[in-house]
Amino acid sequence: MSNKAKTKDATYNSDISGLKLDKSKSYTNSDIYFHEAKNILKTSIRYLSDTPSSRLAPFDYDFFLRVHKEMFADVWNWAGKLRTVELNFGVKAYQVSTELKKLGGRS
Repeated sequence: MSNKAKTKDATYNSDISGLKLDKSKSYTNSDIYFHEAKNILKTSIRYLSDTPSSRLAPFDYDFFLRVHKEMFADVWNWAGKLRTVELNFGVKAYQVSTELKKLGGRS
């Protein structure tokens, strides 16, 4: 067996190369979604359970990358990094940085 994580039933977007979960186990998409959801919930509570201060949550470019990392870092090694590959959703990879800056009010 290889040292890569395996999935049962289907692969997660056909690429689990960045998966940080225990590579000796097999995972279904539901398993991976569960691990992601735990961190997304924890991050959401941290920033959105009350009106966030501009110091804690400045909603700028760096903040968006930090939140992405907090939501996915326990599951994926690409968490908090700008996407460099094309996916079937969102903007083109080369536009991600520009769009995040627009969202955060930086040009």
